[in-house]
Amino acid sequence: MRLTEPSGSMVTEKDILVSGFVEIGSSVFVNDREVDVTFGHFETTVSALEGDFTLHIVAMDEAGNEAVVDRILRVDTVPPALEVRQPSDGFVTNEQTVAIVGAIALDDEREADIRFLELYINDIPACSTSSRASSRRTSCWRRA
Repeated sequence: MRLTEPSGSMVTEKDILVSGFVEIGSSVFVNDREVDVTFGHFETTVSALEGDFTLHIVAMDEAGNEAVVDRILRVDTVPPALEVRQPSDGFVTNEQTVAIVGAIALDDEREADIRFLELYINDIPACSTSSRASSRRTSCWRRA
């Protein structure tokens, strides 16, 4: 069995696409529910609650051989809180550049689990933060 979706361990939607490939003629069960298999390809959607979710997939070929995939997913559909401190509401300027100051806040449980965060301003990447173990790296860009 080759699982193609979900491709990572973090998902941002409560309805999760599950798909992959098995030997032609195999049966597939996703979280104990049988899924249609067409020419060795299976695809279904499962619903999950916020937090950790276990995806359990069993494939059985015509000879009775089983392949099992268990994957723990983190379902996170809540965006971080964004506070813009500057400029204030209603700010007007004739300058070509504006300094933007703000903060991104997460609850303690989610902050401990953050590995990568990006900030976009007017659909342009402005900042990214990556964390590994106890170190945190933040990169911000100035646009003229």
